[in-house]
This record gives sequence, structure tokens and C-alpha cells, in this order.
Amino acid sequence: MRYFLDSVVLMLVVLNPVAIALLYVSMAARHGKERREAMARTASWVAFCLLSVFALCGDRILAILGISMASFHVAGGFLLLIVGFRILRAQDNSDALEDGSGGEQLADIGLTPLAVPIITGPASISAAILQAGRAAGLWQILGLLLAIGCAIAVTCYLLLLAVRGTKWLGTAVMKLFFRLSGLILIALAVQFILSGLEQTDLVAHLLAA
Repeated sequence: MRYFLDSVVLMLVVLNPVAIALLYVSMAARHGKERREAMARTASWVAFCLLSVFALCGDRILAILGISMASFHVAGGFLLLIVGFRILRAQDNSDALEDGSGGEQLADIGLTPLAVPIITGPASISAAILQAGRAAGLWQILGLLLAIGCAIAVTCYLLLLAVRGTKWLGTAVMKLFFRLSGLILIALAVQFILSGLEQTDLVAHLLAA
């Protein structure tokens, strides 16, 4: 039970569901309510499956492929960077914001970047792998999977709650949040990239040179 509770707290802290929910609302402002809820559920299921796989055999997968967590940080950063620039360059579509139409013509962000790498990012993957390494037996592994499920369930609930709360916000506010989400994603991307470079000591070598 102690291990399970520690795992739940760890995953909740790493995931930060409140921040994810606020970011998702601003990113998905141009989709209709039903589409936003569907993307939130899909992203939650995908994130749970991926984190469970990494918890069970993530260290072996990375070892076989020869991939380090630093590489994950850099790759995730570049992915967020691309998405952030796309949001900033997106053209206004007032009709889609006002009546929720046009959702089918808009990019589905449920898988990318919501599921990967916002929910299933370098931090959450690292936490799942490290916590699995502390497990002493099958029951604790099952407890970790249950803890991941609880954390994702809380995240999904807050995503749905945030989506339903957007009816209180006007079109102008949602447009502002939509643009702001692009800047936030770019900031997260830079942080991911710098974190990965620091782990490889590349920044130190460049400064020394």
C-alpha cells in the first residue's frame, strides 16, 4: 500500500493534470465540444497504455534500441517545438470557435501532442521506469500499473471538466488562449531540449570550447 500511494503521488506530481487541462482547453479551442471530449478520452487511453508498457519493460526497450532518456527529452522537445510554431502560424477561424463547426478539417491533437509528449513525456516515462525499478515483486508492479491508471483517470477527468467549462468563456478569450498555448508549448520544448542537452553534458562542452 505504501508503494502504491507513493506511486500515485509521484505520477500526479509529474503529470501535473491541472496544467495539462488548462493547456488542452486552449489548444483544442477550435474543435467542437464532442470532439474535444473524444480526443481527451483517446489521449488518456493511449497515455495509460504507453506508460504501462514503459513501466513493464521500458528500460529493456531503451537498452535494446540504444536510446537514452536524454534523447527522449530532445526528441520530445523538437516535437513540441513544431506543434507550437504551427499553433502560432494558424489562421483565425471564428466560425469554428463560435459554433464548434469545422472540427473535421482541423488537426486531431489527441494523439500528438496531447498523448505524446505532453502526458506521456520524458518526465512521466522516466518516473514510470524508475518507480518500476523500485518494485519488489509482482504485486508492487501491479500496484504501479494501478497507480498510473489512477493518475491518468484524474487527468482525464480534469480534461473533461475543463472542456465543459469553456462554455463560460467567450470567443475572444478562447482565441487568446489558443495563441498563448503556442507560446507555452514552445517554452516547454526549449526546456525539454535544454534538459536533454544537460544530461549529455553537451552544453558544458560547448561552453568550455
